[in-house]
Amino acid sequence: TETEAEPEAMGLKLIQKASAWHSSRASTPLRPGPPLQQQQQQQQQQQSSPSPALPQLAVTEAKTRTISVYVYDIPDSVPRGDIAVNLRDDCRQPKVHGCVETATVGSEEWLTALFGTSEQVTIDGGRTVACRQMTAYANARILYTTLQLHPERTTDPEKADLFLIPIYTEDWLPDVATCPTFEEVVELLPHLNEENAGRHIWMAPTPGWFGEACPPFYAHSNDPSAAARLLSKTTKLSLEDTESAPESVFWNETAGEAAMLGITWAPPISENLHSVPYATVVSGLDDKDLEAWKKVAFDTKRVRSKLVSAFLNTTHGMMQALITRNQLQAICESRPDACHHKATTNESLSASDFQSFIGELLEAEFCLQPLGDTVSRKGIVDSLVTGCIPVLFNQYQAKLWPWHVGNWQDVAILFDGVPMDLIDLLEQIPQQRRKQLRSNMEQIFPRLVSHKPNDMRPGDFVDTILQHVYDLNRH
Repeated sequence: TETEAEPEAMGLKLIQKASAWHSSRASTPLRPGPPLQQQQQQQQQQQSSPSPALPQLAVTEAKTRTISVYVYDIPDSVPRGDIAVNLRDDCRQPKVHGCVETATVGSEEWLTALFGTSEQVTIDGGRTVACRQMTAYANARILYTTLQLHPERTTDPEKADLFLIPIYTEDWLPDVATCPTFEEVVELLPHLNEENAGRHIWMAPTPGWFGEACPPFYAHSNDPSAAARLLSKTTKLSLEDTESAPESVFWNETAGEAAMLGITWAPPISENLHSVPYATVVSGLDDKDLEAWKKVAFDTKRVRSKLVSAFLNTTHGMMQALITRNQLQAICESRPDACHHKATTNESLSASDFQSFIGELLEAEFCLQPLGDTVSRKGIVDSLVTGCIPVLFNQYQAKLWPWHVGNWQDVAILFDGVPMDLIDLLEQIPQQRRKQLRSNMEQIFPRLVSHKPNDMRPGDFVDTILQHVYDLNRH
């Protein structure tokens, strides 16, 4: 019917609009990149060096401002003729361990659905610490569940400082035909208006690239649809944004791969978009387990048994990422005495492989973190919370997650490309600087942790989001 065809037509129109928008704004015309060998030679010729020594990171107290939150009561789907319009799909995701909305609050089933399975990691010849095997795209379900149980949640929209729009998909590329239209989303948000739109939080748990969320998430202020223009003013969150993954840099990088795969996928275009980090392996732990973890991860007296650890997938991704990963693999293979590396795939890790992976991070001084499938990768956050100093190789990685990380030079080693003497450069970094970086990582650790939703803390992952969105809209 005409009604059933509407979302697909809307999606195709938005796809065409985005393609034209990207093409018009790209700094260079769409064209094939230089051959792989030529790009490798160009990167090898770069004279790179790590960032200089830095002052101690200033300690900042967590803000304690009380913020009231209104959470819209929206079902996970609504009917449109014979179609079920998908509004929230975490309970239908095969990689998610159960359904948060049907589990008893506080139960292990509930915690597992939110944060993944509970695991024990063995290090230092027998010492164990607890963590959780988290799926990559867990942020939206954690934010939604936490704000449902927020101590300052209000049912009166007139008293709300902020609003949550609980519409999201954990599918990497959702089916546009089952997505809501601009008008359907606005109809579900009766309290949304021009004045408070910026106080409405809308999260995509993916990197937020075009195609990874339903079309209304990419609404633009110049759209002919009044509903789209209103939605464009909402505050959006995803793993990346237009600062960390600018289309002028990454459009050409991904267009060829997307065309080859026959998919619509391009850098982020959402307005008012901000990047937040992946959920960490220590989220959902109780205080005792968190303290035990910190004593291991940030103990500057503990001797780490490995200098460098690297987990590299060299089979897929952007051309730039593949070049970097292959260079790092070659460097590690030439220095097995100092660099321990493993090949990875897109398949989910078994429990034992996950435990081994986290154990590696807890035992290494430095963790090599090239570009992922996009600019970010979950391994960067895993490095930060395990005390394994991240080594970054692209300037746009240092634009990720400013609310939660701040200045990346305070917590990571930054290179512009891959120096051929990488291992030598890392070996030469003084112990005092390593301790300083690890101490700074401990300072930001609270902002990377999502506590149990019924036990949210000032300054944690969710509260940091609320404080910043509130500050953005103070006027």
